[in-house]
Amino acid sequence: LDRFCELLAAVVGAGEGEYTLGKTCIFLRGKAAAAFEALATGEPPSDVGKALAIKMEEWRKRELLARFMRPFLCAHIFRFRLKRKQRSAVRIQAQVRGGQGRARVQLS
Repeated sequence: LDRFCELLAAVVGAGEGEYTLGKTCIFLRGKAAAAFEALATGEPPSDVGKALAIKMEEWRKRELLARFMRPFLCAHIFRFRLKRKQRSAVRIQAQVRGGQGRARVQLS
């Protein structure tokens, strides 16, 4: 990730003090931020490496896929939690009903 961020900073023309690498993203300042915005919204210029263009397209596809999959993943998580609650309820019912059955047997 660091190498890609440094490549990205070099492509947008960011000098040594114009960008900072965070844990999950790159922070651009001034002209570098404007150049990146132009690069991200428009067609990449011809001097941008082919690898960068491929990587940006891959990110766009991932973003679209994430938007498409999010409702399905949320539904899956909801169903999983519901089944877990149902299993817990059945265990509690079994304990209570078993205790009630044992109490009836002792009374007889």
